[in-house]
Amino acid sequence: MPIVLRPMASQEMVSWMADHQRDYAASRVASGEPTLIAEANAVTSTARLFPGGAPAEGHDVFVLTETEDGSGDSGVAVGSLWIGPHPERADAMWARSIVVDLEYRGRGIGRAAMQLAEGEARRRGATEIGLNVFGFNEVAIGLYHSLGYVDASIQMRKVL
Repeated sequence: MPIVLRPMASQEMVSWMADHQRDYAASRVASGEPTLIAEANAVTSTARLFPGGAPAEGHDVFVLTETEDGSGDSGVAVGSLWIGPHPERADAMWARSIVVDLEYRGRGIGRAAMQLAEGEARRRGATEIGLNVFGFNEVAIGLYHSLGYVDASIQMRKVL
């Protein structure tokens, strides 16, 4: 079934932001950051990118919706996509969060979400789209490589 983007309604945004902040902090912890620092970073990032509880200028959060007919008028929410301006380049976009709900993983929805993100970036006039991915997320890294994304920077650490 087709996957389409539906703008996230403001009443959905409240729970999405809480989930995103919690999951972002958990990913930072899983990558080796101390819990208190990870949680503080997640709070700071959320406050900066969602002033007053709404996405900052140029940022949009979409519900990934699986539909029968591809219209987006009805269907099942299967995840979310957050896209916004590249943090340093005016001609590029940044895929800030791609989430496929657990029960829908392994069905090509992540691939469809990235293709939709690329289409949205093109629609906005971007010549490039980028993203960050945590090193432990090997499934996502494999997906991004299969879609033609290349490693632009790799952070490494060793616990002593």
